[in-house]
Amino acid sequence: MSQPALQELLADTVAKLDFVELENALAKHTERKRKRGQPIKVAFENVSQKDYFEKLDDFIELLRGAGAIGKVRDQHNKGTKTLTVRATLKGDLEEFYRGLYRSALGSAGLDNFELDRKGNLFVFTALPPTRKRLVISGLSPDQYHHRLEIYREAIASVEGVKQVDFEFVQGAGNASSKLVFAFTYPDDIHVLEEQLWKRLEGAGEAINRQLASISDTSIQYSAGTDVSDLRQVTLRVGRVDRNAFRRIDPPLESSLQSLRARNLSKTYDDKSRELLYHFQIGETTESLTASIESTIEVTPALDKLVVESVGANLIAFRYQAVAPESLPATVELHGLNEQNYQTVGREFAALVEGIPGVERLRQNYSTAERVLRLRFHYQGKISLSQNLYRLILQSPSLAGLSVTQSSGKITL
Repeated sequence: MSQPALQELLADTVAKLDFVELENALAKHTERKRKRGQPIKVAFENVSQKDYFEKLDDFIELLRGAGAIGKVRDQHNKGTKTLTVRATLKGDLEEFYRGLYRSALGSAGLDNFELDRKGNLFVFTALPPTRKRLVISGLSPDQYHHRLEIYREAIASVEGVKQVDFEFVQGAGNASSKLVFAFTYPDDIHVLEEQLWKRLEGAGEAINRQLASISDTSIQYSAGTDVSDLRQVTLRVGRVDRNAFRRIDPPLESSLQSLRARNLSKTYDDKSRELLYHFQIGETTESLTASIESTIEVTPALDKLVVESVGANLIAFRYQAVAPESLPATVELHGLNEQNYQTVGREFAALVEGIPGVERLRQNYSTAERVLRLRFHYQGKISLSQNLYRLILQSPSLAGLSVTQSSGKITL
């Protein structure tokens, strides 16, 4: 047939077509296909026989979460470690592909994966879990208890995060203490950090945090102090006459301000000769007292201040106009069973005996009372209580001891 004759035949055939009827026929075919479903195949690679038996339900649930499927059949090849699931899909392949990825992010069967598509074949490749970390540094033990749930909930709420573990590593001071979260996350860690920051900001929590660093696998935050971390503290100084008040108030108030005391106020009473400071602060009273005594060491105007007692919310000093040359002192360590006495008790006694200014130390341990008593004379350049605080901070076996002092006796 010649070219002109062929063109004429085609034109005549097209002219006879009923396009409305053709469109209806296509629509009916599409609807029958939708109701009947189209075959799909989903392959999961790197699936051991153990994982097949333990995670098959998770894999099937993953598919059901991606779209409307029916007639599900599965087959596992032990040699190639491939699980193949065949099903019929009542829906669009492209929508199912997107839904499959979203469903896999929340599946218990997959921790880390890649998803590829070739037509109606979808291939999951299981990858070794990549553990990522969030490290929050500079937390006190009190802050740790408050921050733990805040950060854990924020991390777990990010889509794709799984297997969240945590560890608190306490250092010699708050600055070196760390709260470390480890978890799996399949996407870019920068995306996670952005979502995490927004969630914390939206919740109004951990508001003074700072992003210290970020790498491919780790986020480092520096913890700030929130209002919820602050405690109300009173610093009381007794035996302060008017002249002493004028002498010690400026450097003492300046010291408290430099130690980040908030909402600081003071009162002085001539009659009772008592100076009171009220403020809020994030650190413990023990740690604050040690910082104040370090200031006293290098500030001549404060050299006559001596610690009397330290409580959870009260620090008591007295102004000692005349420093004694040598005073008898007693230190008691309570709650020691006989085994602890042989270890912690003997170590503590040796540490006290090594304090400059301690003389004629005698020790006695009461099994019935479970108390170690140390009696000695003390003549040191700094207060005995400050030296004891330093021992507690520096010795892991003494960590957590509280100190009270009254009438020449210190009790731990």
